[in-house]
Amino acid sequence: MLGKLTKHELIASGRMLIPMYIALICASVVGKLFIWLSSKEAFIESVPVTFSKIVNSISSLFTVLYIIMIIVVLIATTLFILIRFYKNYYTDEGYLMFTLPVSSKSLILSKLFSALIWTIVSAAIVLGSIALIMNSEETQHSFKMMWEEFMRLLERMAPEMDLSVGGLITEGILVILVAIISKYLMFYTAIAAGPSFSSKNKIVGSIIAYVVITILSQIVSLIMMYLLTNIMPNYIEALNQNAGQAVQSTVVATGIINIIFCVIFFFVTDHLMKTKTNLD
Repeated sequence: MLGKLTKHELIASGRMLIPMYIALICASVVGKLFIWLSSKEAFIESVPVTFSKIVNSISSLFTVLYIIMIIVVLIATTLFILIRFYKNYYTDEGYLMFTLPVSSKSLILSKLFSALIWTIVSAAIVLGSIALIMNSEETQHSFKMMWEEFMRLLERMAPEMDLSVGGLITEGILVILVAIISKYLMFYTAIAAGPSFSSKNKIVGSIIAYVVITILSQIVSLIMMYLLTNIMPNYIEALNQNAGQAVQSTVVATGIINIIFCVIFFFVTDHLMKTKTNLD
């Protein structure tokens, strides 16, 4: 049933998100065309001065709009995911959702899996869009040099962290994914706790809950980071003598903290959905 719920959520979310991603890709193609035209000296010199100024002006304006569009896509993806969680479970739609023969845990997980997938897709679309619009021999050379320098940095850091380059990359990806999951679960907890903070306006209650949870989580994070780094062997010594080991200890501690928060937020949200859900 969890698979069916996740599939349904992906399809339903896709009706809104996919057109937005297609629009971004189309904008990249149009932007690439204007950049290409403005870079062709032969073309600029062969057309009237007024037309060439128009092309350059549109190209500059489009660059600004394109950057804004990227920001909007990234923010809108997250907001849409959170809005769907709220609408599906804490508005009139909740009456239908909570009558399904599934546990609240499955309801949370289906939203979480969908959110994670769409977050990865949106990041990939944005990066692909940027690569398309910036693709040229000059930028290819620059990115190649940056990538080679990045790999050399990983090759220097990996031995100090007692990892292979592949292991270091895998660890980094896992830490990022856990951080994303933790952040979404924190949002879900805030939404679920919203009615407890303000029964008249659940959205205001959710915002208040988010602020409270953020402050508490930051305090707990600092305490847990202090405890974890101090029980790790030779952390202070590594900090002074081996930057790689210090980074590794910090990354591991951060990952552990985020995993603990994931578990806490998940079960708190599950409890609130079972006992504190108010659809009035």
